[in-house]
Amino acid sequence: MPVQNKKTYQHIPSELAAYVLKHKLEKSFQIYMHLKFETGSIFNKQSDFYKTIQKDLGYKSHNTFNLHFRKLLKLNWVGFNPFTENYFLRNFDNIKKLQGIKKNEVVLFEKSALQNVQAFMAAVVLNKDIRSQKLYFEVVQKGINTVTKKTDVTLQVVTPSGTSLNWTPSAIVNQKALKRKDKKKVVYEKPPYYGLSNLAIAKILGCSKTKATVLKAKMEKLGYIKTIPHEEIVKVLLKRDYNFRNSYYKAYPDEEGKIFFRTSQRIIGNAVRPQKVIEVVKQLHDEIIPMQKFGRAKKVDWSKKSKAA
Repeated sequence: MPVQNKKTYQHIPSELAAYVLKHKLEKSFQIYMHLKFETGSIFNKQSDFYKTIQKDLGYKSHNTFNLHFRKLLKLNWVGFNPFTENYFLRNFDNIKKLQGIKKNEVVLFEKSALQNVQAFMAAVVLNKDIRSQKLYFEVVQKGINTVTKKTDVTLQVVTPSGTSLNWTPSAIVNQKALKRKDKKKVVYEKPPYYGLSNLAIAKILGCSKTKATVLKAKMEKLGYIKTIPHEEIVKVLLKRDYNFRNSYYKAYPDEEGKIFFRTSQRIIGNAVRPQKVIEVVKQLHDEIIPMQKFGRAKKVDWSKKSKAA
């Protein structure tokens, strides 16, 4: 039944985002969240509210809506009482148990996100990865370095590549190495900024690079992330070399499509005046700043979380 004082937000388990994306449950989750906002927990198919839900969510086909609704029943996220013919929503604690989610981290889901569930969930997965990078380098690895000073452990420093590494598992491996008192272990060099290439985003979202690029742009437009472009000047040419790009890509095939040229003014050698040069610029992966709000279940005071976590 419809609730009187409707909430404009809910806090959902952040680990649920990856599950929804992997099993393509974005439409079903949209229905679930709409029901949660509008009914609270119990509803009946004969109610006026239920008869308008398809229109509210933009469904033109009753069969399409039922397809996604039945998925909720199959998952047991929505239950049914055959005696009263009422449906009831499982709360997130029950859903976490059903899906084997143990972490208590939650993310703020505002009602306005109902029309952009896929982009929202993708942003949760992406932001969790960025937060894991920051946690590893600024907390976990700092602690590992402190411990190694007191133990007979050799640090093997590795510079990360342009695409993000899986920082959290690396931290776990290194912690195990310390417990075993291994003589060597890998410690990654802290990157100049935290981010992911579009290819790396595609891998963690389980989609194509093209789809990942489109989703990233939509995430930023909706305010779920903020990106800062980065670049590196790899060479300065005194005149245009039309063979440079092909030669560079042959030497570095993984960087194909990342090189571009631009005109600049520089003082060369002992010259007094700057002269025109061609800069060969490599586009690096973007810096990504999470803008969604994360917290801990049952301990979140969203009124005090004015800034993104």
